[in-house]
Amino acid sequence: MSGTKRISSALISVFHKDGLDEIINKLHEEGVKLISTGGTQRFIESLGVPCQPVARRSSTPDTLPQSCHQSCGTCQLWLNSSCDTSSAN
Repeated sequence: MSGTKRISSALISVFHKDGLDEIINKLHEEGVKLISTGGTQRFIESLGVPCQPVARRSSTPDTLPQSCHQSCGTCQLWLNSSCDTSSAN
């Protein structure tokens, strides 16, 4: 398809990882370089998929993926979710 832009890298940081394995595997099949934060990085690597930690991309702590994305500017895709505090007591 002409006009389609290829994604070369993605920054991923999510709280709930249900269904994430399918997305990760598809991105990996397509040759997308994955960059992630602590828990999500460990999840991605547990699938056997290489993942670069956020800390290596920028001096920003790995708990601030948005700041990293803004500072490194190389990610074409960014997946982020906040934690669900509605069930916390």
